[in-house]
Amino acid sequence: MDAPLLLAPLLNATEVARQAFNIETITAFPLSFYEKTLVGANPKEIEDLVPTLNNARESSSGNWNIGFTHPTEDLDRARLISAYKELPTMLDKVKEQLDLADKIVAVKGEEVARKVLGTHILRDLVGNLRTFTSQRSRCSKCNWKPRRPPLKGVCVKCGGKLGPTVFKAGVEKYLQVAFDMVKRYNVGEYYRQRLDLIKVELDETFRPIEEDRTQTKLLVGDFA
Repeated sequence: MDAPLLLAPLLNATEVARQAFNIETITAFPLSFYEKTLVGANPKEIEDLVPTLNNARESSSGNWNIGFTHPTEDLDRARLISAYKELPTMLDKVKEQLDLADKIVAVKGEEVARKVLGTHILRDLVGNLRTFTSQRSRCSKCNWKPRRPPLKGVCVKCGGKLGPTVFKAGVEKYLQVAFDMVKRYNVGEYYRQRLDLIKVELDETFRPIEEDRTQTKLLVGDFA
């Protein structure tokens, strides 16, 4: 989704969105800037302290020099692959994201956990369960997917064995990490109770069949 749809070799500054010019041009932030941050000042109050490219564009000064605060020898010596891409599974990505949030003072781990639960994990659990209950069967031999399972219980095209396309492990893959997050952080009662309700739905859906309740024969007395 990050692939560019259009490449322009020449850019006209007047045709670029104004937000793209919100780049600081200074090489060091003044002390007064940090003093303003301590009182939670409005960003508009510090526009004169931290000039941006927007100031240069509006003043028509022609000074488009962009400063930097951290020198480097070669821009090509940076990482080519992010750590997020190197992690093998989504569970590893979530774990490392939460560990990083705990180390950064400016980030609240509880807030990160709530956002991950609300926008990703809980929705995936509910969506995977819905997909499991409405899934189609698939023939393991010819890969035929009937709209409804045949009454014969086998593939009507080749006689192969029919099996599911969505499995229990895929539905519950985020369940344990969700409980770990709820236990680790104070995410609030809403997320805690929402996860408990999802767990009840999963238990009811994947409830094991009791063998002792299997009926083997009919008795005459049953019709009395």
